[in-house]
Amino acid sequence: ILYVGGIGPNNYTCIQDAIDDANDGDTIFVYDDSSPYYENIDIDKSISLIGENRSTTIIDGNGNRDVVKIIADNVTLSGFTIQNSGNGEFDFGIEAQSAYNKIFGNAIKNNGGMQGWIRGGIFLMGSSHNDIGNNLIYSNDREGIYMDKADYNTIHNNTIYENDYFAIIVNASSHNIIRDNEMSKNYVCMSFWPFSHDNQIIGNVIYDHDYYSLSFYTLSDNNIVRYNNFSDN
Repeated sequence: ILYVGGIGPNNYTCIQDAIDDANDGDTIFVYDDSSPYYENIDIDKSISLIGENRSTTIIDGNGNRDVVKIIADNVTLSGFTIQNSGNGEFDFGIEAQSAYNKIFGNAIKNNGGMQGWIRGGIFLMGSSHNDIGNNLIYSNDREGIYMDKADYNTIHNNTIYENDYFAIIVNASSHNIIRDNEMSKNYVCMSFWPFSHDNQIIGNVIYDHDYYSLSFYTLSDNNIVRYNNFSDN
């Protein structure tokens, strides 16, 4: 285990420095004493990055690019507030370009900006077999979660609210499970764009959206929608 922040001997000051020194399979524990951490982090090893407390262990991108980019497979990211990405297209709080990651128990907020169509909370870019659960995803500019050519992911038990445009966009992505999420007060809830098929939307609570709650575009086929509660959209 490597430690960041706090007052222990040999503790790292920067999260990225600890990642650079870590090996696959290591855990990096980040104390909230030295929070916020003004960093843009690239995770290129199969590690667990764990914050002491979701509310008080903050990684702040300071208005620059992605706050956290996950490049390696089998990464666990948990226990952080992740905020203030850059304001250009493809700037997200978390961008994953790999597989078999676990992103859970985080608050992802105030990411994205005023430029481009694709920006916001979480971006799965060709990223598959991920488990994304129990996160608060809110107040991001444009998307809460954007999936692009991302298959076999499970998005569950998240609270996704007050994002400027979509809660979730699914683009050319298939065999995903979106279940047991609470989604409210986004402009639009979910939209499935072409070539998104065999997805399951199950047991979600979806309410109080300004525009539509769920749409499927042409060539978005064979999706299952069941046991959801739609109200006041």
